[in-house]
Amino acid sequence: MAKNPIEVLIDKKSRNVMDTTYKIILGTLESLLLAGIAEGTVDWLENNKRLVEILSFGSKSMEYHREVSTLLSEIQSRFLQEYRIVEIRSEKLVLNRRGVVFYKSGSTPLSSLEQINWLSSNMALIRELVYIDFNVFDRRFGELWKRLLYNLLSTVEGNTYLDSDRVKEKWVWGSLSWIKEDPIETIAEKGYKNDLLNAYSELEGSLSGFISWGLFAMGKWMSLLNIPNSETIEKKFIDLSKCVWYGANDPIALQIMSNDISKRLLRDDVIRIEKAIKSRMVKNFVREPNLLNDEAVIDSLYNLDRFKYENSEIVSILKKIYGI
Repeated sequence: MAKNPIEVLIDKKSRNVMDTTYKIILGTLESLLLAGIAEGTVDWLENNKRLVEILSFGSKSMEYHREVSTLLSEIQSRFLQEYRIVEIRSEKLVLNRRGVVFYKSGSTPLSSLEQINWLSSNMALIRELVYIDFNVFDRRFGELWKRLLYNLLSTVEGNTYLDSDRVKEKWVWGSLSWIKEDPIETIAEKGYKNDLLNAYSELEGSLSGFISWGLFAMGKWMSLLNIPNSETIEKKFIDLSKCVWYGANDPIALQIMSNDISKRLLRDDVIRIEKAIKSRMVKNFVREPNLLNDEAVIDSLYNLDRFKYENSEIVSILKKIYGI
């Protein structure tokens, strides 16, 4: 008979704390309780009859209620002592500064703790971010990217979100190629058997979203580490998360895509426009949007080739994006 999620956590005979399912359920519960404390709907976990009733799923068994109550007490203890994310004020649990960062990261408390420990133990590598130029993808950046990705994608969240218990090598180099602005055809040929749809679906549909969120969270976790240049490193993580989200590294492409809230333009078409602006084939309408009223600028956009969309459609979308 299928168990409800709480039974997986309280059944001491069959539970396996190292099991991925167990970790996911416990992480989800702890995240929900943390959110409850943050939002003021929960102020205590231990001996909380209302929570016990909710988590008992209608069971009237006193033994079941005791086990759920014990589970909540254990979680409160972890929140106070292991994670150190809450404190007691006027007999109520409230988030401290660390707890606010954990909550805003969107990760489970345990994963947040594990990631902070990983950052601390890899600080020599992380400090490289201070000196790295995202437009120069040298060997040093490649090593940093590989370590970051294997760490992020190996988490419970990574296993769950990407539905895989192992990190695929193509995810590492594919996502790096993505932010290096390599054409999707090149990426698809190397790792996706020339399947453009599959490459776009994985890189833009799942990988970029998860990695971007993970890097953004890492930036926030950096604020909890008392190290030199922590603010600079935090900003670098957040900037890098944007590069992954959009699949670009140049300010021109990033600005166009960030303004294109509905993602009407394809990433490769935006990069084509970026390169045309940088080579002065097209005037920089990103800096001066009114240039999109200039017939010469429109003609130069019509004359560009290798677009995925029709040139006329791209011009129309750009005008809508910039309110022209």
